Amino acid sequence: MRRIPLFLLLVAVCATPHIIPIEVSDVTKAPESTKVPDAFVRVENGHLVLDGQPVRFFGVNVYSLASQPAPKFRCGRVYEDAEVTQTLEEIKALVPPPFLPAVRTMMFRNFIGPERDWSRYDRIFAEARRLGIKLIPYLDCHWGSCGDHVKRTPEWYREGYRRQPDDGSLSQREFVREAAARYRDEPALLMWQVINEGQSRDAEALYSYAADLSGVIKQSDSNHLVSFGTIGDDRFHPGAQGRSYERLHRLTTVDIVESHDYPIQRWSRALWRPEPLANCLKVAQLTGKPCMMGELGMIAETPAQKAARASILTERVRLFFRSGAQIVLIWSYRASDWQRDFDPADPLYAALRTASLD
Repeated sequence: MRRIPLFLLLVAVCATPHIIPIEVSDVTKAPESTKVPDAFVRVENGHLVLDGQPVRFFGVNVYSLASQPAPKFRCGRVYEDAEVTQTLEEIKALVPPPFLPAVRTMMFRNFIGPERDWSRYDRIFAEARRLGIKLIPYLDCHWGSCGDHVKRTPEWYREGYRRQPDDGSLSQREFVREAAARYRDEPALLMWQVINEGQSRDAEALYSYAADLSGVIKQSDSNHLVSFGTIGDDRFHPGAQGRSYERLHRLTTVDIVESHDYPIQRWSRALWRPEPLANCLKVAQLTGKPCMMGELGMIAETPAQKAARASILTERVRLFFRSGAQIVLIWSYRASDWQRDFDPADPLYAALRTASLD
C-alpha cells in the first residue's frame, strides 16, 4: 500500500474548511447601536434638532407653576405637588403629533428665596422628564410681575441686575449663573430665557444686559439653547424693535428669535398685527436661527367668546407653523390669568388636541 507523505496530510487538513454551525439570526441581526442619544435640543442650519432629527414644539405658558402654598412664595395660582403632576399630564395629552410638548414658566429669585431652596424646580423638572416635556424657564420679567414687582428701568439694565438685594438673596446675575449651573445636565430643559419681554429706552444698556447674561448662561451651561426674550411687534418697545430687535438676536450667545402675538381688538379674526410673526421669521432667516412664538393669547369670558377663541387660535397656530415658526406656545394654561386661561373644559383644549396644526 502506497504511503502518503506526512506533509501532504497536514496540507490537506489545513486546506479543509472548518464548518461552524451558526443560527440564521446571527447573520441577519443588526449589531446593537452604541450611539448615546443626545438629550439636548440643538440648532443646525436654522432648524431645531433633537438626537439628530428635526423637531418642532407646541405647548403652553404656565407662568406660576412654581407657586406654592404659604409660607413659600406664591404668585398667581398656587400649585400643590399633585397639581403640578396633573397639569403637566394634561399638557402632555394636549399636544398632537408630530409636535413635541413644551411649557414656558417663570424661574425667579423669589421662588427660591434667600435660603436658595430649589426643591420645587427640582420636582417640576423631574415630572417633565418623566413625561417627555421640555421646559423653557424665563429668569426675569421686564414688568416686575411675580418678582420684586418693580418694572425694569434703564438703570436696572445698566447696573441694577448686578446688585445683591438687602434680604441677602442673590443678585440677578448670580441667580442666573447658579440656575444655569444647577440644571446644565437636565434633559427636560429646552432652553433658557433671560427675561420676559425685555425692553428699554436705553438700547445700549439693554443690548449689554442681553450680551452679559446670555454669556453668563453659556459659560455655566454649554448644553442648552438661550433666548433673550422679546415681544417683536414694533409697538412702543424701545431697544427691542426694528434694528435693535435684529441686533439683539444677532448675539452669538442667543440661539432663538422670539415674538409674542395678541389681537389689536378682542373679538376679531382680522385685527391681528402682522409684525410679530413677520419680524420673527425675517430675523430668523437673516440670522439662521429658529423662530419661536413664545406667547399667543386672546381674552375670552363668555361661552360664545371661548368657542370663537378656540377656532381663531387654532387657525393662528396652524398659520405660524406653516409659515415657518418652530415653537408656538399658548398663553396661558391654568395660571390665574383668568380671561386668557384655558383648561380641559375649555373648547380651546379640544380644538388644539384634535386639530392638524401643520
